[in-house]
Amino acid sequence: MSFDHLQSKIKTKKCPLCATVAPPAGMEREGAEAFCRNVLEAVSPIVPAIRFPLPPYLALGQKGLALLEALLPLARQEKLFTLIQADFADTDTAKALLSQPFDADCLIVSGYPGGPQLPPLLELCRQEDKCFFLLARVAEGGELQDLVAGDRLVYQVVGDLAHRLGGNDLGQLGYGRSGILLEHVYPSDLRNLRKRWDRDFLLVSGTAEDIRFAFDQYGRGAMALLPFPASPEEARATAEGLRKELKDFVTIL
Repeated sequence: MSFDHLQSKIKTKKCPLCATVAPPAGMEREGAEAFCRNVLEAVSPIVPAIRFPLPPYLALGQKGLALLEALLPLARQEKLFTLIQADFADTDTAKALLSQPFDADCLIVSGYPGGPQLPPLLELCRQEDKCFFLLARVAEGGELQDLVAGDRLVYQVVGDLAHRLGGNDLGQLGYGRSGILLEHVYPSDLRNLRKRWDRDFLLVSGTAEDIRFAFDQYGRGAMALLPFPASPEEARATAEGLRKELKDFVTIL
């Protein structure tokens, strides 16, 4: 499964947004289950994809993992593309998350462990017919990720690594199995990176005016990541608001 599958879901809903479903810190298992189910129900008519960040579920122990296991089939019933953000997952953990009982469509993992750990993940994705995003830049990581490394910034080195990894798995629309996650990149940089990583799917965050440069001329190749919601109502309002704002800048063909 290349990111062509995700792009088809985005085209169907005319909405390049990925909502986040996770229990707030300190919430008990019973409240967490109701909260996550309500958020999922609120955003599923709008967005084509859902991100499940692993740490909030792990904080609830086995009950949290059982909750995640229960939520993924609900997302699939809504025909949503499912992502689990596991960051520093090893190959065994990645295999568990990409197969039953979890069976996510895509993982988000950090690119910072380096090249040797990533080819096994790519091979695993080929075997399971899945894909993954390499986390290149997070909003709080500018102090290190924006350092100059030769003629590039550090986060761009990670993006180039993802670009090389995905070069042999291109789908019909030209997207491979490895995408790049970029949070709060300057619009001028994002415009240049879209050209640099022309066959890579980008997962970005920021305002509609800023992230418009992540999309190609056909409104393809990118998706915006929505933040952790404080309530189901906020989740829906945020998704509807950003979708409306993006329509002023991006036309999905």
